[in-house]
Amino acid sequence: MRPAPRDALPPLAAPLRWWLLLATAAAAVLRMWDLGTWSLWIDEAHTFRDATIPLYGEGGLLEQNRALYPVPFLLLRGLFALGLGQDETALRLPFALVGIATVPLLGWWGRRLVGDGGAVVAAWLCAVHPWHVFWSQNARGYGLAFLCAAWATQLADRWAEHGGARRLLATLAVVCLGMLCHPTTGSLALGLVVFALVRRAPRLGPTQVAVLALAAVSVLFGLPLALVAWSPYEDFLRAKANPSLVHFLQTTAFYYRPILLLAALVGWLGIQQRIGAVRSRLLACLAGMPLFALAVVGASVAQTTARYSIGVFPLILWLGGALAVQAGAAVRGVAPRPALRLRVAGALALLALPLECLAVLPGYYLDRHGDRGRWREAFAAAQAHLAGQPIYVVTVAQPIATYYLQRQRWAAGPGATAATVQIHALTRWGVQGLPNRKSNTTGEAVPDSSPEAVRLHAPGGQNHLRWHAAAAQKWGGRLVVVTTLPELAEFDDGELAPALQRDFDLIEHLPCFVGPKDESLYVYVLRPPSPPPRVPGEAPGGTGLPGGG
Repeated sequence: MRPAPRDALPPLAAPLRWWLLLATAAAAVLRMWDLGTWSLWIDEAHTFRDATIPLYGEGGLLEQNRALYPVPFLLLRGLFALGLGQDETALRLPFALVGIATVPLLGWWGRRLVGDGGAVVAAWLCAVHPWHVFWSQNARGYGLAFLCAAWATQLADRWAEHGGARRLLATLAVVCLGMLCHPTTGSLALGLVVFALVRRAPRLGPTQVAVLALAAVSVLFGLPLALVAWSPYEDFLRAKANPSLVHFLQTTAFYYRPILLLAALVGWLGIQQRIGAVRSRLLACLAGMPLFALAVVGASVAQTTARYSIGVFPLILWLGGALAVQAGAAVRGVAPRPALRLRVAGALALLALPLECLAVLPGYYLDRHGDRGRWREAFAAAQAHLAGQPIYVVTVAQPIATYYLQRQRWAAGPGATAATVQIHALTRWGVQGLPNRKSNTTGEAVPDSSPEAVRLHAPGGQNHLRWHAAAAQKWGGRLVVVTTLPELAEFDDGELAPALQRDFDLIEHLPCFVGPKDESLYVYVLRPPSPPPRVPGEAPGGTGLPGGG
């Protein structure tokens, strides 16, 4: 099927219109199903925090770098003011509705790019794709960024075809809107810049190849330096200061699915003659440059994952849809005298894309628990086990614990306390002390080994747990540790895990494996100390601390 006319789209044929409506209905069912069943994960807890903390003042939203992409937080803040609840269903509902609306819009906007049939197939792929389902059921800005990226791509296509400053400004305005939802949408601007350099050439000659090579080298060497020197996201760079190209490639394959990535590449190769050189270059630049830039950053500056490339996702779906239509044409015999093996290959390509997604989805709703750790169950188990006693929690997910145990903490502002709950993060500085404090005399950073360094306790994971146990005892609560094993290993110096096994009771284990990542949760409660043998006539004693005291 040829792409629709460029200046005016005719009405969508009735059968395709019904297929698009069915895709929208399927998207609605999948995105509303179990919407509030899953526990929050760390980024959703951050969203709730930023939607409820004060706007101004110390620790306020506008004082943080999240003010650079405030749309999701301000959206929820406004809905809270209108009476939207704060449970998991209410938090995710606006983003689920955006995810549902994206499906028909993807089918409509894609008509100019890959034709009516390819656009409708892309809408179906979007409706059943596990990754889009996940982001639609997620209180985070990625679904909004996906929508803006699809909108910007079809606007960029109009600019590539007809030119004009107004079309270019409209495209850049939507890219900026996407950046206000999540900054990763800005990677599309890099693709637009590279496309602008090669747009007018009738073919890619030596000059254009040299321009592309120079752009690639500039990204390869200049982007890491620019991020380190001028990036406004210093907190992100510090938190992800473990670059790994392998991690980016693994997550790209896991979330996009290898068969869809291959289909997109083959689909792009197959439609080049029909869509022309200019549009073909546009699609290649918009898809290729963001992925290349993220790979460079992930290999040199900070750990990146596939979710930072979500602006490319609409293009990949459209190109996958284009391949499916090509395969369908071959199967139906529309292609000139197709060989039997081409018919078979076409049939497999046509069926494999949606079937592969549908094969993954049941696990999302069943054993993968919405691709999230079961934090709500973990904290509920701790509360049930302690039966109303004050809880002193040490966890690798402090924002999630705050949501489930002390929900109004952020709205109350800095300094707010609770009578029955204390929540502390298990972090490396807690194990090692407080290095890099500035000296009172020189103003320089104080190394951890310096006499001026402030230490909370003697070094070591066992001492860290003893320190928390003493603090919990003084406060009058029971010490609870909630963690995953991979995150515990990041802080463990060889003492934490043995101390947990020796001095704590494991009251709950909640298995959950999300692809290669173990999200299984372990809930430990400090075991009450055994009373020491009593000497006749001596009063009872003991410190109540693990490991002696």
